[in-house]
Amino acid sequence: ARACGGGRDPAAGRRAKFVQVESRFSITAAKADEWVALRPGAEAVLAMGIARVLITEQLFDAAFVGEHTFGFEDWRDAAGQMHTGFRSMALGDYRLDEVAAVTGVPAETILRIAREFAANRPALAIGDHQTSTLTGNPHAAMAVHSLNALVGAIDAPGGVLVQAEPPLAEPEL
Repeated sequence: ARACGGGRDPAAGRRAKFVQVESRFSITAAKADEWVALRPGAEAVLAMGIARVLITEQLFDAAFVGEHTFGFEDWRDAAGQMHTGFRSMALGDYRLDEVAAVTGVPAETILRIAREFAANRPALAIGDHQTSTLTGNPHAAMAVHSLNALVGAIDAPGGVLVQAEPPLAEPEL
């Protein structure tokens, strides 16, 4: 709550928009600027639909993706086998009409949210316990977190911070 409150500090000129995406009208959804209701379990599909918009409309941070990610483009491993990259997967499997049908979120809403997410940086996508890699759906967690990478919000002010390794001394043997 304290971290979210920092994004809404009128005295400092900050007014972050909070969009809550979940299937039920929770307390968090009630406090959000916008609640987007979707079918239970459809978080990953919605995140990939948003990713598709960011990619097709070239709203993603190409420099960040190029410098800090692996697997965005199709790639060939050491054995010569081709692998589908994130871009190809998003563009091939997540057409907006199909995403809308699966999630119950209108295509127009998906487009608007994706465009707002890209236009208002720093932007931050956070999953809930259902999109946790430990307790929920790891695919949903990866899909939601991929949005942070697409807008360059990893290890950046206002984004997802990466904890630095502690400066430990080498053990004496």
